[in-house]
Amino acid sequence: MPKKNESLTDQIAALAEGRHTPLSLAEKALERATALADLNAFVALDENIVMTQAKAANLRRKRGGALSPIDGVPIAVKDNYLTREYPTTACSDAVPLEPAGLDATVVANLRRAGAVIFGKTNMHEWAYGATNTTSNIGPTRNPHNQDHITGGSSGGSGAAVAAGIISAALGSDTGGSVRIPSSACGIYGFKPSYGRASRHGVL
Repeated sequence: MPKKNESLTDQIAALAEGRHTPLSLAEKALERATALADLNAFVALDENIVMTQAKAANLRRKRGGALSPIDGVPIAVKDNYLTREYPTTACSDAVPLEPAGLDATVVANLRRAGAVIFGKTNMHEWAYGATNTTSNIGPTRNPHNQDHITGGSSGGSGAAVAAGIISAALGSDTGGSVRIPSSACGIYGFKPSYGRASRHGVL
């Protein structure tokens, strides 16, 4: 059973109080992602991309110019959101959408708030399933018990948060794809009202 992890609220407070920096949060998240690679939560994760963002957030905070309370917080993104640095595959063997400098609107909004976009998470292929056992990189494993499913289709995001790799992640939810893995992984999940968050750039 994973130990109690820092919540997003915990990390926001720690940044504001100087107990964490964007660099320390990014380094800790990268270390945990490596240590817990057997969960298969991530499709794409690049240390240089993560640390470049963390260094920029660190500099803004040092200068007193944080963009928002989440400036410098690592947040992962489900692999059906367009992201400008990573391919988007929807965990399918189909030809991936190569990065073309474009973000989904929700990802762009996080960037404008200074969030550190922390890699792409595993998912049930094309978001068409509730188990996260069908993916071109293999199933995601539940950090509480690796013999159990994470639920899907946002299972990689659920596992990454439940394991304490990151404190928050984007999912997508048409018929339970955030709520099912949140329940299965023992974390909070939220589906906004339809139209509240833009679907532009989401497969």
